[in-house]
Amino acid sequence: MREDGSWDYDMLNMHRAVIDNIDKVVQSVYRQGMADAQRSVVQKAANATPMSPNQGSAPSGPDPLVQQLKEALGQTSGGFGFI
Repeated sequence: MREDGSWDYDMLNMHRAVIDNIDKVVQSVYRQGMADAQRSVVQKAANATPMSPNQGSAPSGPDPLVQQLKEALGQTSGGFGFI
């Protein structure tokens, strides 16, 4: 109803249409969101740029991981032992 007490039939009809079809409205919005998400994924996949792997140089000297393992196991010279 309007402030003067008269009926706003256009607003009433619009309100009833939305209320009567709320499940279809929500379903339509959900499907549109899913379609937009799929379109975004496809566009990102289609615009992929191939990159070669990063070629690093081999470390010089002893391998730091091997050194850490030797220290953790307590191997100081020729033998194998535990601390």
